[in-house]
Amino acid sequence: MATAFGHCYHNAISYSQVPNFVKRLLLAGIILAIIALALWGNRLLGRTLDAELGALLSREIGIPTTLGPIKANVLKLTASTPKLVMGSPDQPALVATGVEVSLAWSDLLKGEIRLVRARGKGLIVQPSRWPSSNSPWPDDYSFIEPWLPKALQLESARYVDSTGNKFDFGQLAWQRAADGGASLAGNQYRDQEAIGFSAQLTSLADLLQLNRMELGLTAIAAGMDDSTLTAALDLRPGDGSGYSIDARVRGAGLRAKISAGNNKPWQFPARSTTHVEHLELGWLSHLLSSYTPPATAAESGPAATLPRLSLPDHTGKVTIDQLHFRDQVLTASAFDFSTGENGLAITSLTSRGPAGLLQGGVNIATTEASWTLKLTADIEAIQADHGLAPAFLDAKWLWRTGHARLQGQGSTWTGLLHSLEGEVDLA
Repeated sequence: MATAFGHCYHNAISYSQVPNFVKRLLLAGIILAIIALALWGNRLLGRTLDAELGALLSREIGIPTTLGPIKANVLKLTASTPKLVMGSPDQPALVATGVEVSLAWSDLLKGEIRLVRARGKGLIVQPSRWPSSNSPWPDDYSFIEPWLPKALQLESARYVDSTGNKFDFGQLAWQRAADGGASLAGNQYRDQEAIGFSAQLTSLADLLQLNRMELGLTAIAAGMDDSTLTAALDLRPGDGSGYSIDARVRGAGLRAKISAGNNKPWQFPARSTTHVEHLELGWLSHLLSSYTPPATAAESGPAATLPRLSLPDHTGKVTIDQLHFRDQVLTASAFDFSTGENGLAITSLTSRGPAGLLQGGVNIATTEASWTLKLTADIEAIQADHGLAPAFLDAKWLWRTGHARLQGQGSTWTGLLHSLEGEVDLA
């Protein structure tokens, strides 16, 4: 064996010993191969993708997928299509336009297909049109990880919920981080007003595997510095099923901690506990006007028809250390609440003023035709607590004792207010 190996080694020819005419032929062959690849490889690859990619995506994702004519560049490892449609062409669940994706040779040489970059002009998503299935939801979504690009840019996007409400976004930018995290930034548009937002995900792998997820959020309405909101979310799977979530929210007039959860996965939280350290109702009203589109006269005017409050089933408890409203300051406020398909109920309401203790409750039952309102309130005079003086500095308390019992029914704001009857005795 050693003799044979040595014989082969001594007879090997180095590149420097190859005759020049052979070198020229090899170089010419390489150049011709590159030219052929550049001239015909893109067309051949494009035709292959046109014929195969739609069927491949349909099998992998489980929803019919069609694409427009695909243009490919073999050397740059890029592919683009003017349109991608998932679902029925008449009622698609997803439509993307101006799509371009790129791969990397380093991944292909390792036998992996991973999207490096992706761009799109427009995206419309309507999950309610996604085909239903009796199969249980997966408990691990790691299989989609290779299809999540390292960087993604979208000029515009629209999300349509099951009731047809549209949420428009723009200048979306997704970026995966080297430490396994990811970030998303962009704008949401409401009535041509932009709300900028950014989100930072600690671990993408944990999210896909439905493990603990830590997420930081920041939002600000354009031109309104005091509308900035920050939140830190900690989402954890439940012991058997379901989930629990803790959130800390901060703003110019708000500091709060919220804990919520559900025993069932993929459901709106069924229970919650909220502790608010500080809340200014004037700032909250300004914040809501910054983040919600203005209501029309037909929606909010005195003659506006009251909408049915069909809300998710939920029970919760809220405590507020300090509540500021104009020149009123309340402390140790608390109430329980519950929501459902027929309305809202607030019970066990208590709140302390400089020299009075408020107790009461509110119940709003709604149908397609009207609202029914019931309100109870009792104010009990208490001895002023001088230890609370800093909280009540410059505060005024309109009433010290009294009670109120009101109820009414109406289909409009005017009708509901005019229907109120009962007794009010405040002093």
